[in-house]
Amino acid sequence: MSFPVRACLLPALLCHLACGPAWAGVSCALSGAAVGFGNYDVFSLLPNDSSGTITLTCNQTGGTGSVDSFSYTVAIGSGTYGSFSERRMANGLARMGYNLYTTSVRLLVWGDGSGGTVTAGGLGCVGNTVIANPLCPGTLAVPLTVYARIPARQDVRVGSYADTVVVTVSY
Repeated sequence: MSFPVRACLLPALLCHLACGPAWAGVSCALSGAAVGFGNYDVFSLLPNDSSGTITLTCNQTGGTGSVDSFSYTVAIGSGTYGSFSERRMANGLARMGYNLYTTSVRLLVWGDGSGGTVTAGGLGCVGNTVIANPLCPGTLAVPLTVYARIPARQDVRVGSYADTVVVTVSY
């Protein structure tokens, strides 16, 4: 038997661009959509897993040469109602625990690097569109999968639950 408990995580509503010390000649932005869990069965012995995608898009903005190389880090905040150890979605005063992970095995909590959490990151390069370079495109688009999980057997009331997290890119 499944009760209509709807759960939705809204990372795209507050995608935030924190341009730490921006690398000369590179501009980056984040985009993405809400991660929806669908109905949550309070009697299920299995967790409710879902995933979504954040896309990091970077372009060259001038630079001094034909290629600008840079490193980037993507962090996800703890959300409105929780902490990294257990983020929480809300339905009025009711709360439902969940978390976000960097891999499909859901062992490493995606956070800001504090309290045992990890961030996602890598190296990228963008090329000058006037002086073409086959190794570095004019626009770099990196899809980053967000793996989400609601633990099993939570005693929550029927309704729609939501949370908003801030996603930050530093480059």
